[in-house]
Amino acid sequence: MKDLKLPIKQKGRLGFSLIELMVVISIISLLVALLLPAVQGAREAARRFSCLDKSRQLSLAITNFHTRHGFIPMTEGRYAFMVHWHVQVLPDLEQSPLKSAIDSDIAAGVDWDALPGRFSILDSFLCPSDPKNSTLLRHHYIGWLFGATNYIGVVGQSCEQSDGLFPDPIVKGLKRVRFRQVTDGLSNTLSVCERALSDTVIVGAWQGSQEYGNGRIGMYETMGNWRSPSYPFVTVYFSSANQLGCGDVGFGPGEVSQPCDQFHPWSHHAGGSVFSRADASTGFYSYTTSPIVLRALSTIQGHEVVTDPTN
Repeated sequence: MKDLKLPIKQKGRLGFSLIELMVVISIISLLVALLLPAVQGAREAARRFSCLDKSRQLSLAITNFHTRHGFIPMTEGRYAFMVHWHVQVLPDLEQSPLKSAIDSDIAAGVDWDALPGRFSILDSFLCPSDPKNSTLLRHHYIGWLFGATNYIGVVGQSCEQSDGLFPDPIVKGLKRVRFRQVTDGLSNTLSVCERALSDTVIVGAWQGSQEYGNGRIGMYETMGNWRSPSYPFVTVYFSSANQLGCGDVGFGPGEVSQPCDQFHPWSHHAGGSVFSRADASTGFYSYTTSPIVLRALSTIQGHEVVTDPTN
């Protein structure tokens, strides 16, 4: 009987060669490079949608306040001791206890810089696309910390003109603005604009006073030219801009490293910024939008016939 010889099993090759490994790594790197912009784009699209939604909620809060009181929420107080209109809509943003605490301290004579909420970072007032949306800001000149907001009332074409839904309370006086005064139509009037937060912080508080920046902003400001002896406190806003060497500013791209860019609407979104209208609708406005159209949309009684570029 012959011996059966089993076939010798050849040893298989273990692992990859260096060239094969490099090829695999190169393919993975290429796929990551192709997918990363798409992922980042999707995330920014989600952030922009959230920013639009927050702007809409804030505009609805303004509408609800008007329904209850018959006028637009306004800045209250005296000159440098003013609290912004943002405080008035806190109950509509699920912040009723904070509003009550602020009202109680104001009634007790507490100065604005010691009011509750100064150190409050409120998500409702911040755009997710802003890198500074989770930190307290420090005022460049005063040095005090405060909670900020990306959403500012539209004063009109400029603070000097104050022809919008949120006129400057010192230029126009503490006058109550009502929807019936918006003869241009609520859907054709800008209410709230977006402004990115600066590295050199002068403005941006949601609660604070004049030194912390206005709760409103003009679409186009002549920062270096306006000097009105009739309104000395208003010039605080503009003299700060002059110390920084700011000239005329207006809606357009900005940079956090450029302090003058905090005096006009802009955002971290690519190509434009978020705005709300007086009818609580929202839109994304491109930086290429005609200044003539934007000026018309900024006023409440300009009687201009314009086509909203987002419609």
